[in-house]
Amino acid sequence: KVEKVSNSDGTNSCCLKLTTECEVKSVKIDIINGTFASVAWNCATPVPTGYVGQNSYTFAPGCAVTMTACFDAIQTGIVIVNYTITFQNGEVCKKVMDLDCNAKPPVHCCDSIQVRQVSGTNGTIGCCYEIRSKCNVDSIKVSVLNGTLASASWNCGAIPAGYVGQSTYTFKANNCPADLITCVNPKQTGTVTINYVVYMSNKEKCEKTVKFDCQAAANCCDKTKVEKVLNSDGTYSCCVKLTTECEVKSVKVDVSNGTISSATWTCGAVPPGYAGQSSYTFAANGCVVNMTNCFSAVQTGFVTVSYTITYQNGETCKKVIELDCAAVPPYNCCDSIQTRVVQNPADPKACCMEIKSKCEVDSIKIGLINGTFTSAAWNCGTMPTGFIGQSTYTFKTAKCVADLIFCVKAKQAGVVTVNYIIYLSNGQKCEKSVKMDCVFTAINQKNSVESFEFINLFPNPANGDFNVTYSIGKQRDVEIRLINPVGQMVKIVQRKNEIPGVHTVNVDARGLAAGLYKVILYSEGDMLNKSAILKE
Repeated sequence: KVEKVSNSDGTNSCCLKLTTECEVKSVKIDIINGTFASVAWNCATPVPTGYVGQNSYTFAPGCAVTMTACFDAIQTGIVIVNYTITFQNGEVCKKVMDLDCNAKPPVHCCDSIQVRQVSGTNGTIGCCYEIRSKCNVDSIKVSVLNGTLASASWNCGAIPAGYVGQSTYTFKANNCPADLITCVNPKQTGTVTINYVVYMSNKEKCEKTVKFDCQAAANCCDKTKVEKVLNSDGTYSCCVKLTTECEVKSVKVDVSNGTISSATWTCGAVPPGYAGQSSYTFAANGCVVNMTNCFSAVQTGFVTVSYTITYQNGETCKKVIELDCAAVPPYNCCDSIQTRVVQNPADPKACCMEIKSKCEVDSIKIGLINGTFTSAAWNCGTMPTGFIGQSTYTFKTAKCVADLIFCVKAKQAGVVTVNYIIYLSNGQKCEKSVKMDCVFTAINQKNSVESFEFINLFPNPANGDFNVTYSIGKQRDVEIRLINPVGQMVKIVQRKNEIPGVHTVNVDARGLAAGLYKVILYSEGDMLNKSAILKE
């Protein structure tokens, strides 16, 4: 039923009461010649905010509802109210009512704007102001003198991103009777001035200015420390600990004469891919950071570490520290390049090679004689496309300490020659040639599988972590490598001197994006693989 009523205090007779005997999923109300003034109901769920001043709104009561809605007429006369009720059983019902309502006295939009000092959601007293309009607003331009925007909330939908840390920002209200609360971080203790320019939907332009005293918050950068430390086992002194007292959005680490070798922190799982990099950004996602990084020097001497910390409040801080580190070990970049041939029993027509450098690489140009590329994976970001089926290809690594694995298919049975040129970031050019015998007999393949078998991967699909079970016929080293859907090597688990028998190893995949991954087992040139699905 829908019937005309007066509101609870008898001051508004332009009201309707809706009652149902069935449970209701949603009630959509559309108004012609009017807007919502108030809504009350009997459901346990609170009446949502944001409907006031709107001419269309969908409520989700979730009960057999008794709901009273009152309306403001735009012009004195008939106000038409359309109800669309969707019941929990899927039934949809429409009801229409006409009300004869008097319009309120006409409102001058600029005069209707109210500004008042309020407390923010974080309890900050005196640093927040509310601006409210009774008319529809197109946008509000907020300018702060001696401060920056710290937080904002309103009734006009999602708050746009990008305002935090700005001293001037325009909030797009999109024809909403806006009620905007903004809090500021003063640059210095004292007077903060906020100037509002409100652009109304009726083309009016209104300006309001307020001044108030605000206590400056402590500077996050001043409370951030970097200090030299030993790593957890006390064997390595080329390490730095970073601690903050403010919530952090991200930490960018840049290393001169070195690369990142390890990272631990208090902000959940450490993201993969940083090892061997000279620059990496850690996403802290609002955590108060306590992070320890250790570094490998390229040459014995000073390693300079620069931290760029971006806080949740928009503040940015830079800290620089120098470490006197021994290179581990000192090496010539070209001499440091390692190559090894790995077999792929799953495909007897393909054979694979790994090229690994200890120095930063700009690009690797590979030319194949009697072969074409079938697949590739590395630790240098997204694997480029277009190389499959080619006999010559240049992999652009962009200053990465590269570890590239690629597989080839021989055009004819016999030797495949791999000629490669590595262009190092230090200007060196390294050339080598390696030959691979890509013929694998059935006997050799059988023996390889019997001595090294990928038994199981469970659970699959997995959520967070999974177990890898394999067997070996003799004592050997085993590596478990996880390759993501774009060919990046995102995790390596090393098992040294495994004894013969069946082994189960837990692989922690927390923090990795959902998708189809390749789990590869390496041992003494043998390679086995299975696919794993990671869920959200």
